[in-house]
Amino acid sequence: MAAEEKRLHFRKFLRAEASIADVLGNTWTAINFLDISRSGAAFISPSALAPGSSRTVRFCLPENPKRISVICKIVHCAEHPYLSGYRVGVEFARIQSDDVDLIDGYIAQTNAAAT
Repeated sequence: MAAEEKRLHFRKFLRAEASIADVLGNTWTAINFLDISRSGAAFISPSALAPGSSRTVRFCLPENPKRISVICKIVHCAEHPYLSGYRVGVEFARIQSDDVDLIDGYIAQTNAAAT
């Protein structure tokens, strides 16, 4: 039996360095993005993050210097079986509409290059 897909939007591979902090933007920690969609992302965190908690994440998309800053809700966190750290899945709780447009453009651009 196939696993049920729970994601709302298509996710695209994104290898990017980013930072995470509490909601107020204190105590930034480096993270590494794995993938992104218009409504969420997955990344590797050096420490476990409690599902249901909120954090601020900031990052840049490839070939775009604009730093995107979003408030995220932690949806999933589990120790990664191969990489050092935890695989974290987040849902974007607060994001600027022009930043969603940038993410959509990144996903569309990389999809067009693959065809």
